[in-house]
Amino acid sequence: MQEDTARNHHAPTTASDDGAPAQDGITRRKFLGTTLGTATALVSGLSGTLFGATSAPEHLARDNPTPPPKAPLPTRPPDTRALGADLIQPVEIRSQGGTLTAELTVAGEQREIAVAYKDSNGRPFIRVEEKNLRMYHYQNPETGQMQASFPGPTFRVRLGDDIRLTLNNEINPADFPPSSNEKCNPGSASEDEYPQCLHGDNTTNMHYHGFHCSPNAPQDWVFLKLQPAGTQPESPDDVIGTYHFHIDRLNARQAPGTHWYHPHKHGSTAVQVANGMAGLFIIDGPFDAYLNSHIPGLTEKVFVIQQIVDHVIPPPNGNANDSQVNSSRLLPKYVNGQVNPTVRMRPGEIQRWRFLNATQHATSQIDLVFEDPGHPDLVPEVRQIEQDGVPFASANYEHDLEIKHLGLQEGQPELEVSQASLAPGNRVDFLVKAPEAPVMLALNQLHREQTLVERFRPTAAAAAAIAAAPPPPLFTVVVEGPPVQPPMNFPAHLPPLPPFLQDVQDWEIARRREVVFTGDHDTGSAPMFYLGTEQDPLQQFNPDEPLFKDMILGTAEEWIIYNNDPRVNHPFHIHTNPFQIVEIYAPAQGDTRPVELPQPWIWWDTFALPKAQGSERGYIKIRQRYLDYPGEFVMHCHILGHEDRGMMQTLRVSEHAALMQSMGGGGE
Repeated sequence: MQEDTARNHHAPTTASDDGAPAQDGITRRKFLGTTLGTATALVSGLSGTLFGATSAPEHLARDNPTPPPKAPLPTRPPDTRALGADLIQPVEIRSQGGTLTAELTVAGEQREIAVAYKDSNGRPFIRVEEKNLRMYHYQNPETGQMQASFPGPTFRVRLGDDIRLTLNNEINPADFPPSSNEKCNPGSASEDEYPQCLHGDNTTNMHYHGFHCSPNAPQDWVFLKLQPAGTQPESPDDVIGTYHFHIDRLNARQAPGTHWYHPHKHGSTAVQVANGMAGLFIIDGPFDAYLNSHIPGLTEKVFVIQQIVDHVIPPPNGNANDSQVNSSRLLPKYVNGQVNPTVRMRPGEIQRWRFLNATQHATSQIDLVFEDPGHPDLVPEVRQIEQDGVPFASANYEHDLEIKHLGLQEGQPELEVSQASLAPGNRVDFLVKAPEAPVMLALNQLHREQTLVERFRPTAAAAAAIAAAPPPPLFTVVVEGPPVQPPMNFPAHLPPLPPFLQDVQDWEIARRREVVFTGDHDTGSAPMFYLGTEQDPLQQFNPDEPLFKDMILGTAEEWIIYNNDPRVNHPFHIHTNPFQIVEIYAPAQGDTRPVELPQPWIWWDTFALPKAQGSERGYIKIRQRYLDYPGEFVMHCHILGHEDRGMMQTLRVSEHAALMQSMGGGGE
């Protein structure tokens, strides 16, 4: 991994939510229709005079030569968008001649955002304030101008392309509270011990979420610690100012689809993603060519869902201003940096919608439903085609994804809706066909358990008012104009999946393991988060000691992943290779026994674990192949504050001979 070089100590970051419920359990039928999220980038201006980059440590200088001094980024006024304005697609940066060459600069930027508070009576409210955010700055390829946005630009490449991405850290530490890479932030919970705490807020890196590429430097190397230009390294392996990522030709076993990028610096992941540092990374391939040939005139839209806060509030016994709160129930969900934008379609038109849930709160599980009580007969037809950037098998595409609305009173008529759930980190692609007649529809977020009652302890009257408030729409769909001619139709089938995406068979399983997620909410102050094994469930991230170090390249394994937590559906995420879920048990949703899922199994890279109920633990059973890339990578909870405070572990995959030698055997 250039292993010694790649082992950096970085601590998981804590999110503001204290672990409120995130996702309901999933029935056999509902499972096939889960996950919908939205993502696109809003182009806006920059601000600040920033440092020039300095050199990396000597042992990394070869791959990361010192760049020339950079000119200050231009200053632009904050960009404001009217509520309900037409949906803006992010700036798109494409590969040229088989290579994507791009540069992102992380720097401070002033933006007006919604800030949540509670008054002296515990009643929550929001107001708009100008805050300083860490944001991605980049050159718009159409205008040549530098700009910043949340989310960041969409990168688009093709299978087989080379990716050369330069990441600059030009954060001015004077613009943000002091935060050391080597100790916990001021105000951390008393139980937190470095590195399992919020720390190093201005140190960054990059994770290529959904990529099947090497976890070693200079590819998807999440152990990188890139400090701001002009600062001094705090450890020998710190890089200062600039790092050059190079993914050498996307592997043929990379699934084409909707993937994304975001910081993954342990200890500061949550705060940087909460500032809006995330964006789509689309990989095109034969699947896309198939869709475009079978649906002439197919239009594509991307939707990135984010909730923006300027800082992650320390746990309850910290020194934060207790009147400010971070609540996914209160804060608006931005779609491509907009609030309730308008999506326009013509009657009968089919569009491809790519969704990303780039939120990071414990309460940011997103349930979406296409439905309008005023127009029950005029709802879009929706067909899911991908999950977490992996195309569906045709049998799953052909499955009827319309499901019954849950929670109706006995005797009430059933309401046909299209529904989807996305945990933080999930992506989903849909083909959406507009109704045949003009109409205006709202894409709503369903009500869930009122976590504010647990989080903020408001008065009974305030809690009742919150529960009665209608959920705000994420965006509005306007169907207008003449119907499309000739009529557009869904393809009857999807193309066959390549061999590497066929189901993992029993004969492939080389080993079975058990993993345990535990949230301890009875500590007296801040909850604690652990990721361990049945033998030792209360383990936290140790960058120097992989949880499993005997995984063999070219094999497959089957894991049971338990959730001991009765309050949180911790989203399990693992890097480098996607996984299939073959069995699920959700006792909190009334399951009396595990449910074996039908084949072909869906591929995921993130899934919200079913909650525990009493002595019964929720779990999923997964199968995963370890292909192409030895090295160390991580698995973790994608509620990023939980990851930053310890709910993450390193895994090591070795070639068979190397593993035998490390264990004292001969190998072949």
